[in-house]
Amino acid sequence: MNRYFFIIPSLLLISCAQENASADTSPKEISGKDIYNKWCVVCHGEIGNATIGGAKDLSISPLSADEKKHIVLNGSENKLMRGFKNDLSEKELEALLNHLENFLK
Repeated sequence: MNRYFFIIPSLLLISCAQENASADTSPKEISGKDIYNKWCVVCHGEIGNATIGGAKDLSISPLSADEKKHIVLNGSENKLMRGFKNDLSEKELEALLNHLENFLK
């Protein structure tokens, strides 16, 4: 009986240690594509060329990186697109802007 007194807690301790060792604690990389799919795909489409609700075709956008950043943060001048400055971190914004470059023809 004394033998089980030490074995059971030992097994529990080993089990918990293995769970913690296998847990992924590294920070997740921010994906511009994931952010685009969350906020933008509804109007701009899968490859950026849908013009749903007056959305601009991102595959032929003549805007500079700074102009795109301004619009993403503050919304479009015609108010058809809202701004996302309260929704995106600086890293998320950077990842999204990098992803938008994939759409240019």
